[in-house]
Amino acid sequence: MSKPISDWDREKYLQLIQLYEQNPILWDAQNAQHFNKNLKNDAWLSIANQMDEDEDIVRKKMNSLNGSFRREKSKTKNSMRTGKGRDEIYKSKWFGYEHMQFLNDKDEPRKTINIFYS
Repeated sequence: MSKPISDWDREKYLQLIQLYEQNPILWDAQNAQHFNKNLKNDAWLSIANQMDEDEDIVRKKMNSLNGSFRREKSKTKNSMRTGKGRDEIYKSKWFGYEHMQFLNDKDEPRKTINIFYS
């Protein structure tokens, strides 16, 4: 039986972030297998096994971490509006922020191919 979710320490959260990063199928929509549910389930199961945790707990913790990252990213972006001084720009102190920077470009639009018809 796994420990209650509240027993996680910073190192365990960082381990989860690292394993998540190593499985771009879970977070990168440009990954060829990103929409394959079976492969994504396999990736979650692998992460859970490596952490000796229940798969559902691992997924919930990662969802929570993603939410926290989005919140911090939004605070940073909103603090960079016109007229703000350098000292007014928000700098996240949240422990996971720097470790989750690999997610910054996941929402960038895909490159498109322009096709011209004559």
